[in-house]
Amino acid sequence: MLRFAKASALAVVMLAGAVPGAGAAPMLEIVGGVSQVLKTGSGTPSFNPANYYTAADPDALFRQGSTVTAIQGNDVLGTGTAKSASNGLKVNQQVYATFTYMGKEAGYRNLLLAMDGGYDTVFATSGTGSVAPGSVSGKFLLGPQFLDFKLESYSNGSLVSQFLNNGTATTGSGLAYVLGTGKTYAIMGFDDSGAGPDADYDDIVFRIDITAVPLPAAAWLLIGGMAGLGFASRKRKVA
Repeated sequence: MLRFAKASALAVVMLAGAVPGAGAAPMLEIVGGVSQVLKTGSGTPSFNPANYYTAADPDALFRQGSTVTAIQGNDVLGTGTAKSASNGLKVNQQVYATFTYMGKEAGYRNLLLAMDGGYDTVFATSGTGSVAPGSVSGKFLLGPQFLDFKLESYSNGSLVSQFLNNGTATTGSGLAYVLGTGKTYAIMGFDDSGAGPDADYDDIVFRIDITAVPLPAAAWLLIGGMAGLGFASRKRKVA
């Protein structure tokens, strides 16, 4: 009986390890980048809070005086940090992710896109796909490792810059990251290539929330079946 119980426990552990979302709690991590304090309206990096839906930022994580982690497509901040395939926002397991649009301060048409087979537009700052601040997306199955989302910036219909969290960035664009409580959400501000670039992380501001992917029903049936076999074996032994 003891051997069966040990084998059952080992099988459950192996099963949990093979299923996305099982085991450890989902947790975000910022890899690379440099710490910057957001200034309002001027300075580097700058941030204009006038157009933001502050209810989406209950902890005041992305406002004047906040410390963020900035990664640029080039050395616009004078720090030498550039976006590569080995820095950005990372997660320890596959997760469900939802995005909240918080606002923008930009003349360009900026888009947030997330991977769902291919890159789908989550929302845009103007034109087709534009939404009101506070709008929340549906779920995207993302991770593990660097989350598959990107930002694109358009001027007169032409792509002028882009930033891939799971990849690289066009020279000039950048993203500022800050983690929320429990590392289950983050707020980010995009710097498009306008005006310099000017290192203003308010050209599109958004939040990402992650939740664990539940075990599939078949896995729970298997676990329940193994537990039932263990109980039956013990009952026969007692009898």
